[in-house]
Amino acid sequence: MIAGTAGVGKTTLAVHWAHRVAGSFPDGQLYADLRGYDPSCEPVRPEAAVREFLGALEVPPHRMPDGPAARAGLYRSLLAGRRMLVVLDNARDAGQVAPLLPGAPGCLVVVTSRDHLAGLVMTYGAHPLTLDLLPPDEAGRLLARRLGHDRIAADPEAAGTIVRRCAGLPLALAIVAARAAIHPAHPLGELAGELRDALGALDRAADVRAIFSWSYETLCDEAAARLFRLVAGLHPGPGCTIAAIASLAGVPVSRVRAPLAELTRASLLAEHAPGRYSCHDLLRAYASELCLARDDDRDAALRRDADHYAHTAYAAALHLHGPIEIEPPRRPGRVSPSPASRGPTRRWTGSRPSAPLCSPC
Repeated sequence: MIAGTAGVGKTTLAVHWAHRVAGSFPDGQLYADLRGYDPSCEPVRPEAAVREFLGALEVPPHRMPDGPAARAGLYRSLLAGRRMLVVLDNARDAGQVAPLLPGAPGCLVVVTSRDHLAGLVMTYGAHPLTLDLLPPDEAGRLLARRLGHDRIAADPEAAGTIVRRCAGLPLALAIVAARAAIHPAHPLGELAGELRDALGALDRAADVRAIFSWSYETLCDEAAARLFRLVAGLHPGPGCTIAAIASLAGVPVSRVRAPLAELTRASLLAEHAPGRYSCHDLLRAYASELCLARDDDRDAALRRDADHYAHTAYAAALHLHGPIEIEPPRRPGRVSPSPASRGPTRRWTGSRPSAPLCSPC
């Protein structure tokens, strides 16, 4: 089960790996694009995929059973006793995948999805693999393979800028590299200048914006969509806690847990540490566009966010140093949990017990 954000390379990895191991499955390979996030059409229904597989397995029309259940039974019977590799690409949910799973040992199924499809792991024992963004050195190697090492060596600073602006997203790197390859006489510095910020990268790579929109538009809950716009589009730091997210949204913590779970399933946010959420720069740029267009309460959300951190710092200072004369103002909508003990507070602040308080600026 391969999961990850849009454009991170799930399909490329699955197909590349499937070619490498095809020799271990001598009875054949089956592939289906389930179009779980295709904005132009509905996801492929499992019974339609089964019918396609039966055709690939050379079942003649006159032997094709009438009902979906009978066709699914024939599909499993044909795979029983065989060693076949089945690739189910772009799955929307576990319910779309389950009817396509073989019923007996011997076959291997590779599933890709933007959702982590925990139901497959829990019910069918799928082995989960989550793809992350490329680190800078690997992103640089990808760019060099596309453009040639000589062109990279001619302007390494521009190449580094391109790598940073593409935020380690393979699809973005591929799109930018294609633009550079089409214009081989153009210096990389010109392209790097066009990518002076992540929003510029999105303007030059409309396909990236479209792919992000597929994930965003499939969110079931408007609360999740609003939370994505606020967290990814407004929060200034590299990551934030559940309490900070609740403050941004102006709701209790209990009301953000379900939307956050939906956003992580859709790979629009990543829980990089327990209770801490983040996303990469291109998703931030996309969310900023949405937030600017749809959320009129942006200033109020930022004030609640600032209040959250002011009160969290105030609570930490109380634990470290005792009473303080100036307390931040208390405004509605802000969530500020107090640190539970001095130990966690010192780890959070990096302070020692004897650290003096700074004077107010």
